[in-house]
Amino acid sequence: MKLYEAMGTALMAAVTSGNAREDDSQGFALADDPALRASQMAIRECALKNESTIFRVLESSSDTEQRAIAAQALGYARASSRQVTGLVRASLDPDEQVRNNAVRALGVLLSAKPEFARAVPASSFLQLLASPTWTDHNKGAALFEVLTRRRNPELLRQLRATALDNLLEMARWRSVGHAGFARLLIGRIAGIEEDRLRELARGDQVEAIISALPTGR
Repeated sequence: MKLYEAMGTALMAAVTSGNAREDDSQGFALADDPALRASQMAIRECALKNESTIFRVLESSSDTEQRAIAAQALGYARASSRQVTGLVRASLDPDEQVRNNAVRALGVLLSAKPEFARAVPASSFLQLLASPTWTDHNKGAALFEVLTRRRNPELLRQLRATALDNLLEMARWRSVGHAGFARLLIGRIAGIEEDRLRELARGDQVEAIISALPTGR
């Protein structure tokens, strides 16, 4: 719990200083900011030594804060099918902070290790895009951005059929950083070539992306 609090303090300092970039290539988030990176490595060391406790807390604790901490820590544990299963289950937890931490960790893991995506029931996460909770929208869109990189036709069809209106609303958010995932998802649904899509997204050309959707959607 102390490590979690220290990470939160370091994260706020990094964001405030404009140095919140991170490397996700190892399957867990490692920040460029030295203080934040050190706190993340401390969480990683703790997670590797205490995996059984983390799983037990995440699966059975009645304390929402402790489940949220366990979800964060599980993202720094060893990459395994059990880790994926635990994060998937926690991603649908009744508490929004638990869901936030678990979905973010799952997205980072799958970005680096796409072979684990087969164990993720993508349709179960569609409800996050219809949630009244902002973090569900944000983290859900981030996860689907990873899951749609190979442009699976069935998954794109499901997104179009069940989540397009929510994605359109998100894509028009003024913060490009928060709207970016939805813009990429809409562009993939519309069939825009990836390099061109990323160029449009970087250029804040949201209406050009949306207009590529077939008439009548």
